[in-house]
Amino acid sequence: MPSSWTPRFEFYEALLDEDRLVILVDLGAALRAPVPGLDLRLQVRVRMCEPRPDGLRSQAEADALFSLEDRLVRCFGEQLEARFLGRFAARGATTFVFMLPAARGAEVAPAMAQLEQGPYAPRWLTESDPSWRYYWDFLFPDPFSHQRIMNRGVVRQLEERGDSLAHPRKVDHWAHLPSREACTQAAEVLGGLGYAVKEPSAPGEEAHPEHWTLPFSKSSALDDDQADRTTWEILEVISPLHGSYDGWGATVVRAQPS
Repeated sequence: MPSSWTPRFEFYEALLDEDRLVILVDLGAALRAPVPGLDLRLQVRVRMCEPRPDGLRSQAEADALFSLEDRLVRCFGEQLEARFLGRFAARGATTFVFMLPAARGAEVAPAMAQLEQGPYAPRWLTESDPSWRYYWDFLFPDPFSHQRIMNRGVVRQLEERGDSLAHPRKVDHWAHLPSREACTQAAEVLGGLGYAVKEPSAPGEEAHPEHWTLPFSKSSALDDDQADRTTWEILEVISPLHGSYDGWGATVVRAQPS
C-alpha cells in the first residue's frame, strides 16, 4: 500500500442536474490527498434492481448492495492495493470509486471476473487521476454540505450527553477572514442578523496562523435543523469575503425535571 490514513466516511445529499444524489465520501482521505502512487481512478457502476421512484436505493435492496460493496472493497484492497473513496447513488444506479496504483490497472478485469456479483452486472472504467481531481471536484462536499456534516456530528455528541436541543442557549461561532477590513465587513452584517460580535484576533495571536479570527455568538435552540440554518446564514456572509467557517460550540442544556 503506497500510503494509508484512517477512513472517516460521511454522507450528504446533493443534486445531479434536477435529480437527487446521495454521496458517501471518505473525508479522512482529504488529509493525505493526493496520495503519490495511488494515481489511477477505478469506478464501478451498478444498476439497481429495485430503485426507488426518485432513483435512490430502496430498503428492499440495501442489504444486497451493501454486500456487493463489501466484496468490492475487500477484493480490490487485497488484489489491487486499492483504496475505497466512496460511492454515489442517483438515477437508479450506484457508483463505487477507488484509487489504486497505475501498475495494477491491467489486473482490474481479472479481479472483476473472479468477483461474485450476485444479481448485478457491474460496468467499470479506469482513468488516470494523479491529482485526485474527481475526489475534490465531485465526491468532496461543498462548504455548505461539509458544514452540515460537521453540524450533524456536534448535535449527535450533544444528544449523547443528554442535551435538550429545543432549549435556547448561547452558541459560539468562529470565522477566519483574510484581513481586518474583511472582519469589519462581516461583523457589520452579522451584527445586523443579531449576533454579538467580538474583536477579531490578528494572525498568529490565537488559533489561525495566517488569517484573522472573528468570534461571535447568538442565543439559539439546536433542534429542527436550526444548526444547519444558522451556519448557512453565516457562510452566506463570510464566503463572499473569502472567509472560512471554523465551527461552533455550545454548553449542554438538559431538560429540567417537571
